[in-house]
Amino acid sequence: MIPAPARRRVLTTVDGVLQVALGAGMVAMACTFSQVVLFGFAGLWFAARSLAGRRGHDAHHALMAAAMVWMLSPGGVSTPVAVLLTLVFAVSGAFWLGRAGAFRPRALSNRMTQTPDDGERPMNLPRIVSRDEWLTARKELLAEEKEVTLRRDALSARRRELPMVKVDKDYVFEGAAGKARLLDLFEGRRQLVVYHFMFGPDDTVGHNSCALLVDNIAHEEHLHALDTTVALVSRAPIGRLTAFRERMGWTIPWYSSLGSDFNFDYHVANDESVAPVEYNYKDKATLLAKGTPWYAEGEWQGLSVFLRDGDDVHHTYSTYERGLDQLVTTYTYLDLTPLGRQAHITKFGLHDEYAS
Repeated sequence: MIPAPARRRVLTTVDGVLQVALGAGMVAMACTFSQVVLFGFAGLWFAARSLAGRRGHDAHHALMAAAMVWMLSPGGVSTPVAVLLTLVFAVSGAFWLGRAGAFRPRALSNRMTQTPDDGERPMNLPRIVSRDEWLTARKELLAEEKEVTLRRDALSARRRELPMVKVDKDYVFEGAAGKARLLDLFEGRRQLVVYHFMFGPDDTVGHNSCALLVDNIAHEEHLHALDTTVALVSRAPIGRLTAFRERMGWTIPWYSSLGSDFNFDYHVANDESVAPVEYNYKDKATLLAKGTPWYAEGEWQGLSVFLRDGDDVHHTYSTYERGLDQLVTTYTYLDLTPLGRQAHITKFGLHDEYAS
């Protein structure tokens, strides 16, 4: 069975393609066999869509079906009317293709990137239906949710099976208690999760999107109980990191990697004079070709995982960009609501900047 969202996209796409084709067919009004077939099929299609359509859409489909009958009538339509219908079909077809997502850039298809300029974003409210209709739709969505859950479980298993790389370089950090090496960041536990927080040497405050993610880390004691430490690493001087950490009220340990290669080696800082440019497993040429030149320089966010075996440290995983989505539980809650995410992650303020 085709999932409901995919089924709606298919039907809406056919609506749009058919109406664009009708617009093209109206350009030449000679009653050719192909036009009879086109108009006849369109009439049947829109009549069926009218009977099975959603509220608000059925009237549109009924009018389209009536237009097909009119065009197939013995008298046909006059040239001025044909021109008018050509424009109507072309515009209407483009509209329905847009509703289906045909003209929507892939990067904008997720609400995370649909950012309002200000105020409340216009949106279509959900349909009002009976409890039985709601339950049917909810069960359809539940089936899709279960598929995603199983797929996510399988991906997590594959992630755990990734090979690992021994870390041979002796990185030196500076923390609240002084100098520290990568092994020290584990605090005696087996696993270390490093969040690469965007806070460069010249910055006076941490990046708001990184702050949002760290706000979503509740009590790290739960991780500690499972032999896992979480830590923040940035290139800003330790004094600024400590001051910002205190301002935000966080207890997570934060280390400065200023003067080491750590951020460059794990590709969350780009400076061609220091190391080849890379972000999210793309080199500079690829970043430029994909239209994301901003990633080719400066500080960026990411997350890296390390495993300790005795005194040996191994790198097991790193993720960047949308790979960090799952860590922003603010979005997890918003994804359950009709209004959705509403704002791009860069549009959130620091939590002490909101009006009470």
